Amino acid sequence: MRLESKNIPFIFAFIVLTMPVFFLGACSSADVVDEFVPQMGGGEFVPTTELIQNNPSLIFPPLPDDTMAYIHEGAVGGHGLDVRPLYFNWDWERDGEWDGVIQLESLEEELLVALENISVYGHNFVMKVFVNYETVPFLVRGEEEFKESFMFSIASGYEAMIPFVIDFNSPQEDATYQLTVAIFGDPERHMIEGDAHWNFEYSNEFGAIVERHLTFGSGGDVALGDANTEPIASRENQGFVAININTDLNVDDFYATGHAYPPVRTLQVHAGEEIKFAWFVNTVIVTTFEEGVLTADNYVVVGLLDWEQIPLNGKPYLFVDATDDEFERRVDFGHLTITAPDEVGLYDFVAFLAPNPTQLCEFLFPLETSIRITIEVVE
Repeated sequence: MRLESKNIPFIFAFIVLTMPVFFLGACSSADVVDEFVPQMGGGEFVPTTELIQNNPSLIFPPLPDDTMAYIHEGAVGGHGLDVRPLYFNWDWERDGEWDGVIQLESLEEELLVALENISVYGHNFVMKVFVNYETVPFLVRGEEEFKESFMFSIASGYEAMIPFVIDFNSPQEDATYQLTVAIFGDPERHMIEGDAHWNFEYSNEFGAIVERHLTFGSGGDVALGDANTEPIASRENQGFVAININTDLNVDDFYATGHAYPPVRTLQVHAGEEIKFAWFVNTVIVTTFEEGVLTADNYVVVGLLDWEQIPLNGKPYLFVDATDDEFERRVDFGHLTITAPDEVGLYDFVAFLAPNPTQLCEFLFPLETSIRITIEVVE
């Protein structure tokens, strides 16, 4: 069955322009641009590697004219991401603002990821799916088997429409689960490569993460159990980013400064070595909406190494209770450990932050991620 994009309006996409905009002159928005783009302050910008082969069962409609305006202005990177039921019978004027609840009768029902590439370049992407913050296998239409990662590419000025189903152990008849879909751009690149697209001026990720409530039957509370992590220290907010992972383990620095130092780009370790990082989480999160200021009563931190979920402090994820404290605007500091792979090579580590993980937020917004760190494993 062919998926027709005209029947699935992309009205709830998150348009996140994460890269600076440059004037490139006239170019075809449907093609991958091969020319070099000058950086601010000099240097050369290296285009993405060759696009990978896409699944022929997927469709890639061109972006609408208003979105294409960003590309005509020379946008180096941007994306719009949405996750919703495949057959989404929702009308903004009739039904109002969507609350992000996806009602399923069974796991056989297809969901839809829609990702826009608002960039003069084509990009590769990797897609991950989590249920209650643990990676689950999923099957993309046209693929032969369930996997925990799906790689695809989008040419400049196009949107990928990806129907998929998920699989996890026996969902309860009346229950609600937190569904998280994470998509990262240029997964074949590493942070150590200073010319990587998502490392151009902006050192944050090139990708997006969104959450939905997945409900069966009459629903219920999202069950994550009790918090499993406590911060080493907390202080009043003085301009910390939402989440930062670095190698400054000194708690005195945390108290003495009003910020967290940028992470190193690369860290050399031995095979199988335990790696210790510091983590910083700001419980006051500014979203992309004008009215979007969210205070987290609790939060989850999930880590990925080479696009596979990795235990943090021996746990699938960090779950922190932030309610019992003296600060109205709180920043937490703690340590986390991961274990280096046994094989020599380059691996990128990234973490994302999920505030109020058991609640349904009153407005939808993409989750925040840390800056990628390349871990070089040597013998």
